[in-house]
Amino acid sequence: KYYDGAFCEAGNLGRETAIAKNSWHARVVYSETLGCYIMSSVRVNPTSAKIVDDEMQVCTSTDMLHWSEPMLVKQNDKAWGNHYVAIVNSDKQGQPYVLTSDEFGILSNHNATDVTYYPVKLVKKEI
Repeated sequence: KYYDGAFCEAGNLGRETAIAKNSWHARVVYSETLGCYIMSSVRVNPTSAKIVDDEMQVCTSTDMLHWSEPMLVKQNDKAWGNHYVAIVNSDKQGQPYVLTSDEFGILSNHNATDVTYYPVKLVKKEI
């Protein structure tokens, strides 16, 4: 675990320093095309009735310690997600946590439900 500036603690019961706050079940992949890490998680909102809002968010980092502000994933201008979400490589070869192109997948499910796969393609937004 990361603690007080170093990866120096045992994984089980070790002390920890938060590097990403208000994130539920964070998962990190590396994007070769973007040259950065992408963390997918579900937003935690202590003021909401559910606490875990089931809304997917993503952050980026170049060093896995300093993360961008979370960006909510939206579909048709509405927050999108589920209780568990994970970005995965969709290639038939390679590692599931290394994205080799702008096409990948999102795995999504809730407690005791089937896992659904959503294909994703990143496109550059024209301003």
